[in-house]
Amino acid sequence: MRPNLTYFTLIISLLGNAYALETHFKLQQGDLLFQDLNCGVFCDSIDSVTYGYKNTYMSHVAMVINVESAEPQLIQAVSSGVAITPLAPFLAASRDNNGNPRVIVGRLQQPYQKLIPNAISYTLQQVGKPYNASFIPALGNSFYCSELIAEAFKYANNGTALFHTHPMNFMDKNHQRFLPLWEDYYHQLQITTPQGVAGTNPGAMSQESILDIVYYYGQLRQHQD
Repeated sequence: MRPNLTYFTLIISLLGNAYALETHFKLQQGDLLFQDLNCGVFCDSIDSVTYGYKNTYMSHVAMVINVESAEPQLIQAVSSGVAITPLAPFLAASRDNNGNPRVIVGRLQQPYQKLIPNAISYTLQQVGKPYNASFIPALGNSFYCSELIAEAFKYANNGTALFHTHPMNFMDKNHQRFLPLWEDYYHQLQITTPQGVAGTNPGAMSQESILDIVYYYGQLRQHQD
């Protein structure tokens, strides 16, 4: 049977368009990658007390520091400490039901773009520092994910915070008791649960008015209440 050239031309065209949709977006230095890091009970406990952009689950954030290499490089504070990570394994860490990364991209608005080089310089000086497991501000001695980003831009902004802090919350939605995971977590750390202490989190950071959400790699889960 003779091939239907029109049919094959259509298929090739559709594949080309799909490829274009996947590749048209280009990261920039200073972009913030917000991730629904679906890591089980711990991430669910973070998600249950913090809401991200458009009511999404959001438990992690990293910053793009280099787009000139073969693969973009990110910096992030993870359990092993502050580290530089290629984009691909970061995106592969959590995927939606369609196999796409549960990641969205926030970009600083133009008036704040000038702060990015110094913010990146600050983060690079923190590589190797430990993870701040308590989430209590550690004065630059250790960092959790959003703390690293917030402190970097505070440094770049001559000591004035660019991202707001908020009272940390570890209680259930009715504020009647601490969530069991957080009770166990801080009991193991042998410190008092820092309810109400000022801090940052990826969800609140994603909602800052100085950021525009410019791209969805995939779909983040959404709170239903």
